[in-house]
Amino acid sequence: RFENMSPTKWNQLIQSVLDDLLDVFRPTNFIFDGDYPYRCIINTIQEREHMNRYWLRTSTKSLSLDMVPTDSLSAFDATIHPLMMAENDVEGLSGEAGQIITDPIFLRPQGEPHLLREGIFNKYRLPEESILIYYSVQFDVDQGDSLLEELLQQENVVIIMDEPHKSQEINNSDNVIIILERLHSEIQSLSDGAVIGIDYHSIHAAIANNLPTICIANSQNEVEVLERWFPTLNKGFIILKKKGYDNLVSAVVERLMDKSVRAEMQELLSQVKFERGCNQLVESVLL
Repeated sequence: RFENMSPTKWNQLIQSVLDDLLDVFRPTNFIFDGDYPYRCIINTIQEREHMNRYWLRTSTKSLSLDMVPTDSLSAFDATIHPLMMAENDVEGLSGEAGQIITDPIFLRPQGEPHLLREGIFNKYRLPEESILIYYSVQFDVDQGDSLLEELLQQENVVIIMDEPHKSQEINNSDNVIIILERLHSEIQSLSDGAVIGIDYHSIHAAIANNLPTICIANSQNEVEVLERWFPTLNKGFIILKKKGYDNLVSAVVERLMDKSVRAEMQELLSQVKFERGCNQLVESVLL
């Protein structure tokens, strides 16, 4: 949203753009991927009953029914939940026709991981002994910064981000690389380890790439979400909880820096199997 633009004005602007796009292309299917649908989304799709309308819920954020517009669920034919374990009535969020539960949905790397990694080493002239750590934590997660600072002090560590950090000093660090042109799943595939927050895409991609990962839970609710929807994360993931976090940073980073520990985590993650949710979604919805 532009600075000083009211929510009402922003919704009107986006609705106008969406209306034009849908009028021109007249799609049969419409899939909204987001935490919750804005008023502009609801207004636009309610006017187009010829479309199949789906809400893809890929967020781990807890969402109660009183947080969404009263007519939002009825505007969608179904809600889609990509989970590692199927559950009935996920958060009570169902479209008119109910819910569609699929396996994880994420984009796979375009290209061989070892070639992607080789390209990064060549482009940035990285020493052979470099340890690439993918870092993707929301800026409002306070614990992330102390962990990042600890990582930056480690020998041979190179931090890779897919968007600039809020600190320009960190962005300008010699051992920080910002890659905007690659998918996060591609960056994960060429990394030695990762530090991520609580979101489906990053977690699913890390598991699929057998990537040793530190996962930061910023609240007790997020811990409960992890335990409920990702029961296999004790295999290959280090979950940092908010309580007692500061006392664990050094020890957790030390474990991630240990090559033998990373190898053990990779082995455990390789035992986690799931189908491709994207294929399931296409078969269920689009065919």
